[in-house]
Formats: sequence, C-alpha cells, structure tokens
Amino acid sequence: MDFPKKPAVISVELFRTSYGVERDAVRHCRGHVFKTSDPLCYICPQWWKPQTWRENARNLNSVSHASYRDAVWPVQNHPPDDLCSKYWSGLSHPEAGVHAMVASTIFFQFLVVIEKKHVLLKLSKQSLVSAPKAIETPKNICLDHISSYHAKQDDPRDPFQDDIFSDGNRTNSKNRYGGSCWSFRADVKRKYGWICEVSRKNLTAPSGVTDHGYLRLTKKLRIGGDQKIIMSRLVSYDERMAIAQVWFTASSNIGVDSATNDSNENIFQGDPVWNISSWHQDKTSIPQPYAIQLGELQFKDSSQIQWPMTFQGGDVTNIGSSSNNSSSNFGSKSVEVTFNLKILLGSSRSISESQVDKFKLLGVVTC
Repeated sequence: MDFPKKPAVISVELFRTSYGVERDAVRHCRGHVFKTSDPLCYICPQWWKPQTWRENARNLNSVSHASYRDAVWPVQNHPPDDLCSKYWSGLSHPEAGVHAMVASTIFFQFLVVIEKKHVLLKLSKQSLVSAPKAIETPKNICLDHISSYHAKQDDPRDPFQDDIFSDGNRTNSKNRYGGSCWSFRADVKRKYGWICEVSRKNLTAPSGVTDHGYLRLTKKLRIGGDQKIIMSRLVSYDERMAIAQVWFTASSNIGVDSATNDSNENIFQGDPVWNISSWHQDKTSIPQPYAIQLGELQFKDSSQIQWPMTFQGGDVTNIGSSSNNSSSNFGSKSVEVTFNLKILLGSSRSISESQVDKFKLLGVVTC
C-alpha cells in the first residue's frame, strides 16, 4: 500500500449468530438470548462485542481494521431483520455466501484507502478534534445502484431473466440468449455467470463490433447520476480467456433482450468502444471489476437521448429515452440504454487444436 510503515496486518472484525439452533445460543448465554423478527435467528449479546473489546489493543499496536460488523449491524440493539438469513447464515462459522460479503467489505475499504491514501496520510499527521469530512467514493465503486445484476454461487437463477433456471447445460436453448453463444451457467463448482465459449476453428465472424449477433449479449440498463457502469468479469491465467468489447445502443420496446436487437448504432458521439481483457499472467482465477465512466460523453442527436438536468445539479427538464421512460422520479433521474458485450474472436492465447475463446461476465451495476 506504500504507507510509511507498510502495514502487513489488518484486523477483520466480525460478529456471530446462531441460525436455526436455539440450543447453541442457550449454551452461550442462558437467560439472555434475544431474537430478531426472524424466528430462526438467535443472538447472544457478547457475540456483537469482540470488535469493541479489541479496540484498545488495536490502537496501541497501530493495527488497521475492516469492520463487517459495522457494515451490517452497527447498533447492537437494532440488528437487521435478515441478520441471520442473509448476513450470517451459520453458527460460529458462516456459509460461503457470507464469505463473499465479508470479502466485499474488505475490498471496498482497500479501494477507498488506496484512492485516498494521500489525504488519509495527511490527516493522520494532524491532531483532529472533530471527525474529518466524508471521503468521496472511488471512481470504480457504485454505492447507489440503479440497475444491479449479479451471478451468485450455488444459485442457478439467471438475474437477467428471473424465470429462467440454469441446468448447467451449455447447449440448452432456454439458457441461451437469442441463439447466441452466451448462456447463463456454471462452468466450475456451481460458480455461475454469463459465459460465451466458442471455437475459432468452427466459426468465422465479420469485422466490426455490431455485425455478428452470435457473439453478442445485450441487456437494458438504467444509468443514474454518477453516469457510471461497473461490470465484473472472471480474470484468469487460462489461455482461453479472451477480450470482449462493450458499447452502448438505444433501448427498444422489444422487451426481452436478445442478440438480434436491431438497435445497432452507437448512441455516443465518437462511437466509443471499450476493450476488456479477461486474461492475466498471475496463476489465479478471480473476479475483477471494470469501471466505465460515461460522464464526459455526449449523446448523438440521432439517438434522441439526453442526460437529465439533475445530473448537472439543476431541475429535471429532460428524461432518459425517447420511447421507454417512466414518469416516476426514478425514471426521470436516469436514462435507459442497451449494454452490448461481444467476445472478440482470436483475442485469447489459445493455441490448442480447437482454438477456444472464452469470456465470463459475473455482474453489471450502474449508478
């Protein structure tokens, strides 16, 4: 992190509950067990307190901490209703989904610190009587989500189409998008995502970014005042991992997104396209976010789309799309566009006989 003392230790502060096992809670705090509105959630008062007990020790030893407890359950007497079912589904050790949320909490804190480390270093040298001003959100983070779609481990439901359940079969037409190479499935250990996996040996695509529907995935999104899109994809050392291109077109009234959406014209002046790689040299396979900033871009006149005036701090005088806007405040403060993702044939390092290119989308968030 390039701080003066280069900290190598961070304290991750948690809590615990007893989900569905009342006798476990009784064994720890007989006569003092309390519950949330969830009848299966049992809590002992001391399970919230380890972070507080360690505070002096952390301060004396200058140990930084990231608090999952404060992110989820900051006030002891006011636990969230879904504390056990969502945020700690276990006993002393939670299930896999909680691990991902703890990791996200730590990751967010690292992003904030890295983004603002010079400000934080300056503040650390001052004797502050009052709390410092709030730090701006890093550029690659969305806090107030407008559109939000995430593939989840062990969950076969397609977030793009809630009524579709993946059966893991890449050739099953119900998991595919408009006959394209894209399908929602798990490629390993029930880790789901939107995957395109094609053999260059058996497929030849024309040049350009919008003229080959088989390689293209589309999704309508609403973009809010931050004018930002964060997409997450799997990045791996696997030689098959390829580059995908992202661009934006107008939304339509088709309803279900498909690779045959005929709104092919880029809606932004200059026809910007983002090339997003999913390969790296490290011997790891991990999710990585990619931030697309749209704030400096201007819409083409032909798109008949304008950023709402609220994006510049004024009154709402324009709304997002020519044909598909809501009259609600939500609709008037966002614009609807179509997100396009197309795998680039030949962009992987695959040298095997089949010459496979692969890309795995894990999520899309806008704000």
